[in-house]
Amino acid sequence: MVLGKTTHTDQILNYRSNHPNTHKRSCIRTLFQRATTHCSTEELRRAEENHLYSVFKKNGYPMNTVRRFLSNKPKQTDKTGSETITALPYIKDISKMTARLLGPLGIRVAHKPTNTLKQQLMNLKDPIQTTNKTNVMYKIPCKNCDKHYIGQTGRKLSTRIHEHQLATKRHDPLSLVSLHIDEEGHDFDWDNTSILGQAKQRHA
Repeated sequence: MVLGKTTHTDQILNYRSNHPNTHKRSCIRTLFQRATTHCSTEELRRAEENHLYSVFKKNGYPMNTVRRFLSNKPKQTDKTGSETITALPYIKDISKMTARLLGPLGIRVAHKPTNTLKQQLMNLKDPIQTTNKTNVMYKIPCKNCDKHYIGQTGRKLSTRIHEHQLATKRHDPLSLVSLHIDEEGHDFDWDNTSILGQAKQRHA
C-alpha cells in the first residue's frame, strides 16, 4: 500500500525550482525516512521507496542525485549555542557563496524563498486610494510657485480637500489656501496632494 491520500497528485518541490539544494535534499530524506517509519513490513517499505523514486523522477530529480542525497549524511549542527543562525532570501549562486563566507565566522545561513505563492495569491485586499486614507498629514502643492499647504485630518483626505476647495470658492479669510489664491492669483494642484505620514488612530 502506498502512503498518502488518494487525492495526492505526487507533486513535490520541483528540482528546477529556485530553491537551495538543502531544501531539495531535505525533501528527499524526509519522504524516504517516512517510508521507513510508517511501513509495517519490509515489502511495503520497498514498494513505497519504488513509488518515491517514480515521484522524484516526475518532478525532475535525476536518480543519481536522489541516491547521492540519501547516501550523504547530514552535517552535524553546533550544539554548544555558539553558532548564530540567520535567515536570508535565497538567490541562486550568491546565497551559496554568502553561506560559505559566513561559515568561518560562526554564522549559519538558513535560506528562505524571496517570493512565495502565499505572497502572490493571499493579498486579497485592494490597496486604499490616497484620497480615501484617514488620520494623515498631507501636502497640497501650488501649481504656480514652490509654496505648498501642509495640514492634518482624521477624516478621509478627500473630505478635507473638498473643504479646502469650498473655502476657496467663498474666499474664506480664515483659510490659508484661499488667502494664497486670492493674494497671488495662483491655484493649488489638488490632484497631486501627497501624504507625508499616517497614524493608526486619530489621536496619534
